[in-house]
Amino acid sequence: KTDFWSDYLFCPTDFAASHAPSFGKKVFVTGNTSIDALKEILPASRKSKLVLPKSPFVFANLHRQENIKSKERLSNFVEIITSTPHKVLFVLAPNTKKRLEQLGLLDKVLSSKNLVIKETLSYPDFIHAYENCACMLTDGGGMTEESNYLKIPCIVYRKSSERQEAEECGTAFRSLDVKEILSLIEKSAADKKFIARVKKARCPYGDGSAGKKIVDVLEKMVI
Repeated sequence: KTDFWSDYLFCPTDFAASHAPSFGKKVFVTGNTSIDALKEILPASRKSKLVLPKSPFVFANLHRQENIKSKERLSNFVEIITSTPHKVLFVLAPNTKKRLEQLGLLDKVLSSKNLVIKETLSYPDFIHAYENCACMLTDGGGMTEESNYLKIPCIVYRKSSERQEAEECGTAFRSLDVKEILSLIEKSAADKKFIARVKKARCPYGDGSAGKKIVDVLEKMVI
């Protein structure tokens, strides 16, 4: 393992640092470099020409094998995105599309009037889309962190997650239940108190200066 052989461990959060092997190691909490990348790309993403659905809309994607291999989970996901009254921008990954076709669900997705389907998006367009959405519906870990930084409600379509910090801060809401998720979508779109709580949430993943903090430590310790 990399952490076993390393002398210096740079952890994104306090929670991660608490689980890092500390014997003979120097452990530093720096924030996540993914937030650095997000912060760097924001000016370009805000100039994106991607046409977005009418607000409030949901930004959705699904790609994890645990979800697309399960007929029940994938069927429920399709039920959610096709039955919500709000527009859904659905980024359809190739493996997800293939599985939908195998299960006979692809026609339902393609014929749904409230879905706007994109098979690929550039990173700036991706950020532009979910910076302007009412909420995200995803099984992506990186998006859970990015949504926390952007103060966007993120519905995590998983049984368990490695991003407990976002859940504790009140920006991520993990569920596989159709009714609960539809309720969360509605809150994200119309519940002002719910939206305000998310906007006030702290970001445990750093302020976009993780790279600098890592370099500063290495310059002092190594050079």
